[in-house]
Amino acid sequence: MESSRKKSRKRKRHGSNGENPSMKKALDVGLGAVKALLAGQSPTAPRPAEETSTSADPDHQTDGDPSAAPEDWTVVDRKSKKKKHNSYSSEYPSIVFAKPSALKAQLKLGQIQELILYIFGDGKAPYWVAINNANQIRKMVVLMVPGLERQMIESPMLEDQPSEEGEIELAPDYKTSPDHYFPVKLEKERLPEPMRPLADMFPLLWPVRTPGDDRQHRVENPVSRMLHVPLSEAQDKRKQQNALNHQNKSWKCEPVPVTALIASPEILRETDFVMHPALSNNAQETSLEERRREDKKQTAADGWVDSEVLNLQYAEVPEAEIEQGSVTRGRDVYAVDCEMCETTTGELELTRISMIDWDGTVAMDELVKPTNAITNYLTPYSGITKEMLEPVTTTLSDIQTRLKAILHAKAILIGHSVNADLGALKFTHPFIIDTSIIYPHPRGPPLRSSLKYLTQRYLSREIQKGDGATGHDSIEDALGCLDLVKLKCEKGLLWGTAEATLETVFKRIGRTNRPVNQTNSAGSVQRSSAVVDWGHPERVYASTAKLCIGCKADSEVVDGISKAINGDSDGELVSDGGVDFVWARFRELETFRGWRERERLGIVGDGAHKGSLRKVAAQTLHHIGQVYGSLPPCTAFVVYSGGNDPREMDRLHALKRQFTQEFRTKKWDELSVKWTDDEEQALKKAALAMRQGLAFITVK
Repeated sequence: MESSRKKSRKRKRHGSNGENPSMKKALDVGLGAVKALLAGQSPTAPRPAEETSTSADPDHQTDGDPSAAPEDWTVVDRKSKKKKHNSYSSEYPSIVFAKPSALKAQLKLGQIQELILYIFGDGKAPYWVAINNANQIRKMVVLMVPGLERQMIESPMLEDQPSEEGEIELAPDYKTSPDHYFPVKLEKERLPEPMRPLADMFPLLWPVRTPGDDRQHRVENPVSRMLHVPLSEAQDKRKQQNALNHQNKSWKCEPVPVTALIASPEILRETDFVMHPALSNNAQETSLEERRREDKKQTAADGWVDSEVLNLQYAEVPEAEIEQGSVTRGRDVYAVDCEMCETTTGELELTRISMIDWDGTVAMDELVKPTNAITNYLTPYSGITKEMLEPVTTTLSDIQTRLKAILHAKAILIGHSVNADLGALKFTHPFIIDTSIIYPHPRGPPLRSSLKYLTQRYLSREIQKGDGATGHDSIEDALGCLDLVKLKCEKGLLWGTAEATLETVFKRIGRTNRPVNQTNSAGSVQRSSAVVDWGHPERVYASTAKLCIGCKADSEVVDGISKAINGDSDGELVSDGGVDFVWARFRELETFRGWRERERLGIVGDGAHKGSLRKVAAQTLHHIGQVYGSLPPCTAFVVYSGGNDPREMDRLHALKRQFTQEFRTKKWDELSVKWTDDEEQALKKAALAMRQGLAFITVK
């Protein structure tokens, strides 16, 4: 009964058919009138059906001409709200931030790589952007610009000052607030003047986090992280099996001569070698290198000796003198290992040197009397005791004289982290093969694999069994280095590298074909890649790219990108049409800021070592604009920094290494440096700050 009353009241309110009268009225007057009612305005009474029809009465037909309408009619010219696109613009590719709700944390460098592989490879679609008409993107340029940081864009740090130094601020937790990880719109009028060209090319600034190890407070190499891709599961199993089983015949050996393993000057500089004068390309580099060695007390006046190599060309051996199939290519090859002790100067000094030649014959094995009084023999690691050195009269100067005779212009020196050995020897030589470089750590620099690990991993040999007890055998260590180099020469450049579990983006992109709409060929055409970087990129990470262009200045990088992406007019470098994908790097900005200790390296070309940060930043932005201007239509363009200032983190890591080394053999109150929780927190802070980078993404 109660239910019947409720239904009756409901029918009275809504009408006999259950409809809401106000809603019925709204439906009668139409949507426009409803909007007017909601806005508090009086709606215009609807026209009767017979009046709204333009085709019911033949006498009232207007054929679309408003002037032909009756005088009592009001003709409204309704424009279509649908955007009109021509066929070109509707198919034009774009990359837009269309999914704000999907972005939950700061973008990672690996996600930029995923974007590249989705467009030009077989990668999965990125969730943080929408890529419209991806198959219309014809080319892509990815440009790394170290030294470019967010503070340069969002704060007035680009004052006309010769340098800028400031305390590293602890980066916030980028998982807590969208303000910290959402992309920032680039508004030209709000940018510092040198940065304003960015707004003409890119819509957004993307905060990007460089990968690293939070426990060890280390940062992965942004170059390696961008250019190497994990293998698919099937490929990974195949390649790991081949790499682990050294006798597996399925490994495709590509033998190389030992000269192919010589470290380039750029790698030697990056790994803290004291540079031999013959490695300088011009008078400016020579002058800067001399000043750097003076500052660090690494000159002849400080006891340092350079091998007698006046010019790198003197090392070349005529083809007529090289035996067919010779691995050494007519060069003399020696492996070295040294043992050191601590002296009153607080530094490590030489106590033993061992050298063997290519055949494994001992060329030198001498105990050496340090110049200064010994405070710690480091016996658990060096194997040297007081009794062993008491009758010794050989000095460091004697060893240097013998080295000058052995390491001539056609000699190559092998070692593991051999910069430390050469530091104890106070000796430089231009032709170095370092097993810690040719067998890189899986996570990239600055991490290095130990010699003990490498010999066990690749030679199935146990060395340094007396480590921490009776010490190392320097002959054994030198032989391990030599055999690792021989194995590398036999197996090929990719042996022992990340290629065992990773592959380069160049190889991944090379496995995909261009879309049919991007080729004039009847068959499939595979995509191609190029690298444009300072130095000799083909010796490091670009061996699988179709084209490698080495440069000495950012202006040369700009020219190299244009040639690679558009094609060389004479076809000398690349055929007309260019490659599909280019990875390149500018270095003058980070050089000026001292982020890579480029005071050791002479800068040629644009002279970025001079002037203020403002001027150098403006020059870098000018170069980015030149690259953008040279790109053909439908080209994706990505600029990323790769990280932030590494200097404080590097300083604290060096301090920690020194503390760890001293702590093994000294008492707490005898330590020259201390490592407490304060230093640990400072290292955490510096590493977190160093991992903050940025990126810009667009399609021209």
